[in-house]
Amino acid sequence: MKKTMWKKMSVALVTSGIAVVALADNTNNLTANGSGRMVSEMARMLTPQQFVTDAAMGGMKEVQLSKLALQTSQNAEVKNFASRMVKDHTAANAKLMRIAESKGLDFPGTNTFGPEDANWNNPMVTGSETVKDAYLLTTNLPLAAYQDFKHLKSLSGHDFDQAYAGAMVMDHINTVIEFEAASRGLSDPELQQFAEKTLPTLRMHSQMAQKLAADLTGRQTAQVPNEPSRMGDQEAKTGGM
Repeated sequence: MKKTMWKKMSVALVTSGIAVVALADNTNNLTANGSGRMVSEMARMLTPQQFVTDAAMGGMKEVQLSKLALQTSQNAEVKNFASRMVKDHTAANAKLMRIAESKGLDFPGTNTFGPEDANWNNPMVTGSETVKDAYLLTTNLPLAAYQDFKHLKSLSGHDFDQAYAGAMVMDHINTVIEFEAASRGLSDPELQQFAEKTLPTLRMHSQMAQKLAADLTGRQTAQVPNEPSRMGDQEAKTGGM
């Protein structure tokens, strides 16, 4: 499932924390009330294999970016959020892998963005050479994921914290939309149930990411949609992913 619209919007995520939070406000409302045309269209087209691939790759990216945040950030709020992302998305991907394997569906291999990944120095990722005729070698992640990781790795201090929070806002917008679509119309009942059960935690993550981005940009947290207290209530109900 191509999410071109969201890919274009993610280009600005590392430069404007306030803009990212404002965008998240609108998108959160769009998906929460179930009236988004994008969700409906995706629900009609999404296949079990595409959902497994997208969900797994998204989870892996969030885990790796969050591990980088744990290594780089000095902000306790950022590190607490990152720790939660690693824990929840690792657990969710483990569940998804079990379901996928039981159905004979392909599950992407783990990618750590380490030196063993031949794409790390690819001109398409580094931007240091011409990208004409360049292509990503066999990989489980799209080009944008490499570029996001490389950009974050170049930052430190408050710049890193803001960029990481912005990335988490945008990634959870994409994730919530696709899980919403899967929970509505996926043809495989078990995967549809997985999406439905995981959605509350993903929405909670989205709210947490928005609050983190708002705090880091100096905005009042009262402007973030949905009351923070509901996040705690939902967490107690779901117990994480």
